[in-house]
Amino acid sequence: MKKSKIIIILLILSVIATSYRIYESFFKTLKLVDIPSTGDSVIDLMLNESKRFLYQKFLFQQDFVNKIIVIFLILLLILSLLCYIKDKFNIFYIAYTAYILLSFFKSIYYFLNVRKIIDRLTFPDNRNFTNAGLKISFNFSVFLTVLYLGIIFYYFYKGSRRSTDDI
Repeated sequence: MKKSKIIIILLILSVIATSYRIYESFFKTLKLVDIPSTGDSVIDLMLNESKRFLYQKFLFQQDFVNKIIVIFLILLLILSLLCYIKDKFNIFYIAYTAYILLSFFKSIYYFLNVRKIIDRLTFPDNRNFTNAGLKISFNFSVFLTVLYLGIIFYYFYKGSRRSTDDI
């Protein structure tokens, strides 16, 4: 089976995404700035609520489950890279599909838990705006998952078909 440039691009993008997940789960720090009172009680409440939301979201991103998921993502991505380099394509397809599905599981976990944090927001405008951003982000991750799986299954089918034609 021949190595594909598209799969190499997917692997590079996966390494970049996983690097960001490592940073987000293990190394990211939060610096909350004390904002002086504006004099308007509604604006002050909105600012404090936004600060509280960012802090709760930060704590969620650094929780134990997220760290475990990221560790498994790292292991699956390393296995995928090694199998691709060593031309063990069947194992590569299984490991990379598992990586993609675990990434999607992480997106679902993130969506459900951040939505709980959003539901605690008291201002409807803050809640609606943040919820819309979360839904757009989740829909984009669904799109990427389908796209990645489609590409992987296409190349797997193409490769397995080519190997059966050789027999």
